[in-house]
Amino acid sequence: MNQPAQATIRMWGFYNRSTGAGTIYARYINETENLLNGNVLFIITEDSIFYTTPRGDPIHNHVARDYIPNFTGSPVSIARGDSVTASYPFTISSSWNDKRCEIVTFIQNPTMTNDSIKQIWQGAKIKVYQLTFSGVEEQNQKIAPLTKIIVAPNPCVNETRFAFNLPKGTRYKINIFDLSGREVKTLNDIATGKNDRVNLGLNDINSGIYFYRFESSVANTSGKIIIK
Repeated sequence: MNQPAQATIRMWGFYNRSTGAGTIYARYINETENLLNGNVLFIITEDSIFYTTPRGDPIHNHVARDYIPNFTGSPVSIARGDSVTASYPFTISSSWNDKRCEIVTFIQNPTMTNDSIKQIWQGAKIKVYQLTFSGVEEQNQKIAPLTKIIVAPNPCVNETRFAFNLPKGTRYKINIFDLSGREVKTLNDIATGKNDRVNLGLNDINSGIYFYRFESSVANTSGKIIIK
């Protein structure tokens, strides 16, 4: 645990509470100087489950409810300084409390050591309720009013505008992903400390449904964007 992590992970996704269905995304960034080969997987966990057993505590936390896509994961190969984005659909059962559910992901060394251990290089988690709601309850993640991020027009044709107010000098990143999770557009810049209006040209992207992700140290949000 005292060793530097070999990867950075960023998570986001979408969730429709009416159907219990959603899509989870994770971006795994290789922070080493070497090729990083590993397996990545997602686990849906639930907290505060009351279940009486003959022995032990009746309250069970971080219980694994489902493995996505399976308990062994999917192999990835990430070049030095590069990244890979994985995405999978998921379903929250009606018998689970989605307010107490989290989705955990990690990237793991596929080779088992002599003492039957597979080293985990990095892990991350996100609450299901931190995902962007879709369907009848669609809305952006809650963020402070002064840092509210507005994306308009949406739907759009050749460009859209990100409007926000972050502290001066705050670095931010805007990513656009297609439905497969492939990054098709990215923008890195620094906030002016005023009411920033950033136009993002999209005329080089085919029409369709995409997802955006706005990241900064102050506010983060994601959502759907339609390009006509």
